[in-house]
Amino acid sequence: MRLFTTPKRLYKKLEEKYRGGGVVLDVGVGRRKFPGAIGIDVRGNSLADIQHDLSTFPWPFEDNRFDLILCRHVLEHIPQTDKMMDELWRISKPNAMVVIEVPHFSNVESFRHWQHIHFFTAGSLDYFQVGNKNYKAQFTIEKRRIFFDDLSRLLLIEFLANIFTRQYERRFAFIFPAGSIYWEMAAIK
Repeated sequence: MRLFTTPKRLYKKLEEKYRGGGVVLDVGVGRRKFPGAIGIDVRGNSLADIQHDLSTFPWPFEDNRFDLILCRHVLEHIPQTDKMMDELWRISKPNAMVVIEVPHFSNVESFRHWQHIHFFTAGSLDYFQVGNKNYKAQFTIEKRRIFFDDLSRLLLIEFLANIFTRQYERRFAFIFPAGSIYWEMAAIK
């Protein structure tokens, strides 16, 4: 685990990896679209190639279409997390990478936005791992990281929180609030 990485650096690595290769979907694209991606969003003033309500399933894509799906600060807006995860899995190719980033529950911004209806811990997506027969979606979590602001990073709080995640979230999250949680998940089919 790199000590001082950021979500921006991780997205840059993904951009390099998928440049010119693979079909990429940027879910809830907003005003910044991943280079070369197809964008989908409900808002008409976004960079979306396809305008669609993301909480209405199925989405207008065939099964097994995408090599990489990015879902940056979207999942917290969708009423049915399980249906969204099923949909991401449905449109993913086997072993496709699904990248999800959401605000951490301790982040004041997770409560500030009136459209945030879910709050996430580092373990919130564990339910969709291979072997849980309660959900259609089956993923392996390849990478999970809690991100903090620069000061918390310098004080090594981010480092410790990512090693002792459960203890951090139970005892210290509201003393040292995190920024976001980032997952890279492989779709297993």
